[in-house]
Amino acid sequence: MKSFKYRVLIIAVVTVGGITAGRGIYGQWIYVLPQLQIEPREVNLGEIPLGSEKRQTFQLRNIGDRPLRLLGASGRCDCVQTKLPAGWVNAGATTRLDVSVKGTKLLRHGLQHVDIRTDNPGVGDERVSLVYSVVPETLTAIPSILDFGRVAVEELPKSLSVEVHRASDLQFVAEFQEPVPYLSVVSELAGLSVELGATAPVGGFYSEVSVKAGAATYQLPVMGYVRGSVVATPAELLVKQSDLPLAQHPTIVTFQNRSGTQATPVRAQMGNALCEFFEVRCIDTHVAIWAKDDLEGNIISRERHRSFVLAEVADGDRILHVNIPFEFERR
Repeated sequence: MKSFKYRVLIIAVVTVGGITAGRGIYGQWIYVLPQLQIEPREVNLGEIPLGSEKRQTFQLRNIGDRPLRLLGASGRCDCVQTKLPAGWVNAGATTRLDVSVKGTKLLRHGLQHVDIRTDNPGVGDERVSLVYSVVPETLTAIPSILDFGRVAVEELPKSLSVEVHRASDLQFVAEFQEPVPYLSVVSELAGLSVELGATAPVGGFYSEVSVKAGAATYQLPVMGYVRGSVVATPAELLVKQSDLPLAQHPTIVTFQNRSGTQATPVRAQMGNALCEFFEVRCIDTHVAIWAKDDLEGNIISRERHRSFVLAEVADGDRILHVNIPFEFERR
C-alpha cells in the first residue's frame, strides 16, 4: 500500500476596518485593496502676484491590487480651483489632479489644503497642501522712456517698440492718458508699440501711455521732435501784456521750406488754453495773431500762459502741420 504525503499551505487572512490582507508562503503581507500614492503632497508655490494665479499638478497613483474610485477634489477657499477626473483608477494606473490658486488679497504667508475624496473602505480621504504668498503686481518697461528723437516729416509714420515685464502672466492694457490724434499704441504679446503718425505737427511733443495689469499701473513717457521741411519765422512766439492791443499790430508768422521757397498757410488755430482770448487767421502768405477785446478777463490772473499755434501749410502738393509754441506774459 502506497503512502502519500501532503504539504498543507496555510494562509492567514486578516480583515481590519475593511482592509483585507493575507500572509503568503514566505510570510509577506499582501494587500488586496487599493492604496493611493500622491506625489508631491505639499508644494511651495512661492510668490503669486495680486490678481494672478499659479497652477500645480499632483500625480495620483493606485499602488494597491484593486481599482480605486475617486469622487473628486475640492479646496477650502474660493481662491482655489481643482480639476480631478471622477471615476475608477485601476491598480497600477495613474491620474492627475490640477490645482490653481489665485491671489485675491495680499498675504505674507498663505496655506491652502485640497481634499481628495474616495469611497473605498479603508482608504479614506486624502489631501494635498499648497504654501504661497500674495504680493503686489509689478510692471516695468524697457526702455522706461520712449524717445523718438528728431524725426523728419518725410520719415513718418514711424513706430517704436517697448518691452513690458510683469510679475505674472496677466494680460495688460495700454492706452494714452489723453487721446493724441497722431499717436497710437498697440498691445503685443511681450510689449507694446507706439506709432507716430503722418499727421504729426512739426515741433516737440510729449504724452504718456498708461499700462495696466491687474492692480498695477505704469506710466510710460512718450516724446520727440518732428523736424519739418517747412519752418516758421519766428519759430516761437512770446507776447507780453504791454504789447497789447494787437489788433492794429498783429504778430506775423511766415513759412519757408528748406530750399528757401515761401510756403502758404491754409489753416491755423490757437491751442485750447488761449483760444478764447486770441484770434488767428491766415492772410495771404502769413498767419496773423492778435488779442480779442475781452483779453482782460480771467487769463490775466496768472503770470504766464503757454499754448501753441497749429498751422497747416502747403508745400507743393503736401500739407504739413507746423506747431509754434506761444507764450503770453502778464507784464
